Amino acid sequence: MHKPLLQILLDSGYFPRRKAFSYIKRGHIKVNGKPVRDPDALVDPFTSSITFKGFRINPYVKKKEYVIYNKPAGEFFVPREIMHLLPLEPLEKEDMGLMILTNDPELLRKFRNSHIKRTYIVKLSRPPRDKLKIEGAKYTTIGKNLLKLTTAKLRFHQLREKIPNVVNVKRVEIEPIVLPDDLDEGRFRPLTDDEKLALVEYVLSR
Repeated sequence: MHKPLLQILLDSGYFPRRKAFSYIKRGHIKVNGKPVRDPDALVDPFTSSITFKGFRINPYVKKKEYVIYNKPAGEFFVPREIMHLLPLEPLEKEDMGLMILTNDPELLRKFRNSHIKRTYIVKLSRPPRDKLKIEGAKYTTIGKNLLKLTTAKLRFHQLREKIPNVVNVKRVEIEPIVLPDDLDEGRFRPLTDDEKLALVEYVLSR
């Protein structure tokens, strides 16, 4: 049964109405590989491939999945096996590190509307001349050109706006989940039961 594209996105629980409408208008939502900018366009959610920036939107989730992925630098898309999941927060192509992906619409919605602490290792092209003042974040210097930065307010895409001479960024924590030492770059695995419980309880309690 065909339904308006906007309604399909709202039924999925991934986006609030204003965000869904904006993403459609900006061409970020694709149906069968092609941008659809009409919120009222009729789409069959059962037979169509609906994606947001390469991530598959499934409006009829049966089983909730939670995956941890160690993103390598230079990669834009996640592995094919987990492209049906959406990230709590993505990373730029040149950046790396921790991504958590899920099809849990309530968790996605709550995370994006909450201030959750994230920790990054920021590599600079040269040491700053003076002490940096980064509004909404705290940092310590851990090497000549390296900062360890923690923020609950700045989104991943704002780091380069606030910090001069950034080469790349590695995310090592999305509270309460820390990037495991034994998860190699480019690899992913399901969250353990303990990790999943800690994440869901923490985010939903914010």
